[in-house]
Amino acid sequence: TSFIEEKIVAEYIRQLAIGIEFMQSRGIMHRDLKLSNILLTETNVVKIIDFGLAVQLTDLTEERETLCGTPNYISPEVILNKPYGLQADLWSLGCIMFAMMTGKPPFECATVQDTLVRIKSGKFQTPGDFS
Repeated sequence: TSFIEEKIVAEYIRQLAIGIEFMQSRGIMHRDLKLSNILLTETNVVKIIDFGLAVQLTDLTEERETLCGTPNYISPEVILNKPYGLQADLWSLGCIMFAMMTGKPPFECATVQDTLVRIKSGKFQTPGDFS
């Protein structure tokens, strides 16, 4: 059973994807997308907040190497100190969807270090009742 009903999660993810597409079309990389940086209005409209780590790229293919973000939501290339681009925000979107469905991020462990190791391995458990 989902933490949040699956059709509601689908609507929130649809709205987030539109918001991310809008940001990325303007070269904005958020770099800290996570559940606590998403608000809902009274009418369930998704709002992305906290652009404190965001950067505006001069070119949509530009990459960064700064290690930043919230461990449960950052992509493997960020952890590995490899150059990363706009796709890193899409990784975070997937982690957000998983967290909405299960109540916790996909790679969460007892320690930050273990979480980072799990992200690098790409291994997580999907509940058997997901559609």
